[in-house]
Formats: sequence, C-alpha cells, structure tokens
Amino acid sequence: MKKLSLAFWFVDSCVENDSNVELHINVWKIPLSDKDNAKFLDIGLMIRDYTSGASLCMFVPDPNFGMVNFDDLGANLTNNQSVAFHAVFNERLIITTCSCDKFAKIKRDSGESFILYKLDKHNGDVSIDSDRYGGSIVKIKIPEMPDEGKDINNIYFRFRLSGVCIEESFTQDNLASDALQHYISRIELFDMRVNEVRTLPDSLVESMSRNAVRFNKIQFFLMCDAKEELVLAKTGQKNARNLESEIWENYIRSAGKFKNNSSIIAYQWSKQTADNEKDKIDDFSMLIKIKLDTISNGKIVCAICFVIAVGVISSLISSLITWFFFS
Repeated sequence: MKKLSLAFWFVDSCVENDSNVELHINVWKIPLSDKDNAKFLDIGLMIRDYTSGASLCMFVPDPNFGMVNFDDLGANLTNNQSVAFHAVFNERLIITTCSCDKFAKIKRDSGESFILYKLDKHNGDVSIDSDRYGGSIVKIKIPEMPDEGKDINNIYFRFRLSGVCIEESFTQDNLASDALQHYISRIELFDMRVNEVRTLPDSLVESMSRNAVRFNKIQFFLMCDAKEELVLAKTGQKNARNLESEIWENYIRSAGKFKNNSSIIAYQWSKQTADNEKDKIDDFSMLIKIKLDTISNGKIVCAICFVIAVGVISSLISSLITWFFFS
C-alpha cells in the first residue's frame, strides 16, 4: 500500500518554528460516473504572526509532479463572493478586495482578519523542483502585505494537488473472508502522513529538520460517495455532513462535475493544541478504510446464470444417478 507522505518546512525564514500555523486537508473522492472517480487533495494553510521574506516548501512523493498537478484555489474562492468560501470556513465571511487583485481581506465572525493570497503559478509565486529526494519540492513565496493589510499578520493559501501520487494513495483490495463478499465488495485504503520522519527520505529529514512547520491545529476532511461505507478511521472524528452540490460544484469544477443524483458525505477530524500549550503538533497521520459495493447489472446477470447452470447440472447428475442405479 502506497502512503501519501507530505512534508512542510520554511526556508529563508522570518517565520519561527513556534509560529501559529493551521493546516486544512481536504481529500476528495467523488463519483463522476458509474465507473470513474475524481481523486484530488486540497491544502489550506493559515500562517499567523508572520513577516514576509520567507518561503514555504512542501514535499510531494512524486518525482514527476509538475505545474499541471498544482492549482491555486484563491481566485476560485473569492470570485463573485463565492458561497463555497463561507462553506470552507463554515461561517459567514466579509470579503474585501484590495488594490492588488492577488490579495483579498477577509474578516471572520470571531473578529479575526486575514489576507487570502492568490497564487500565480506561472509568474514566480510557485516553483517546483522535480525529482528531488525521490519526489518533488513545491516552493511557495510568501509575499509582503498590501497597504490594506499592513495591520494584519495572518495570511492564508489554498491550493489543489492532483496526479499520480494522489490517485495511487488509494489502494483497492477485495474482501476475501467470504466468497460472495469477495465477488460483490472490495475495500479501499488511504494512508496519509504529514511531517512523519519515518516515511520521509533521510536526506530530506536532515535538510528540513530545523525549519519543519509545527502546527497549532490540523483539520482533516474526507469527501466521498454516500454509498461508500467508512469502516475504519483514526479516532477523533468530529463531524459528518452531506455536501450541498449547488454550493460545491463550482469549487471543484477544475476536477470534474458531480455525478447526477450523487450524494457526497464530508467526514471531519480535528487535532489541535490547547491555547496555553507550548508544544505543537509535529506530525500527523490518517489511515482510512472504505468499503465499496461493486455489484452491477452485469454481475447480477452472471450470478443468475451461475445459479441456473448449477441447478441444471445438479438436475442432470441426479437424473444420471437415478438412471444408473435404478434402471
């Protein structure tokens, strides 16, 4: 089973290791048709009390990861006062445009304000160094605040990862405990790690160790078809809800479109430190096991034919035995 092992660290850093960093992980596995799923990963990073001049690096376990696999979601969230932005934070937000279109000033219900930065991956905001440490390194430049945000020290990035490393992190297997169950069902495993040194190349761990991001809070979401059954996951599930397709379809439009009449369930897990706790979250892992019913019309027809064939053969054998012994 392949693990999706990500790592985050700062370089050229004016951000201290004990800064307040919040990580949002959204794993999407949504049906596009009866046989096709879209699988991708959305990452949100809230960096509080920072100063500009640093860069955020992320390790992705795919040596061929490129710009085609990286998409900024900032513009998607703020365009036309997107309702999905409110849904992402699960609260009403006041969105104010800045003189520079790449920035948006956001005010939350709690009174906290932050700057959402829209990454331009084609003009220097993002660079990707492929084939490093057996994977690729994505480097995001943290900008200086616009004039409207000089009094705000909180910045938020949100982007999407797709491609081979995301697809292959879902591993399928058949259920072998029962012959019938083996035929009509299978399981799918998803194993994700963040900053877990045991699953990262030694040279990468050595390079990033002093500047590894330490988190105050991690929010993890899994979005999948309501027809799929979550049978195993890490403890600490906080919530589950049905996603409103009319809100989220525009948000995921670059990855595909919801299958007609499909229902998507969002499962939520959360991990955070206490407000007065000096220790931070150094690493995070999530193992998920999903059961999928794979029975189809074709399998039903095959099963009916098999039952009929068994009945016919049994009848023939019975007739032969009767004829042989009693004729």
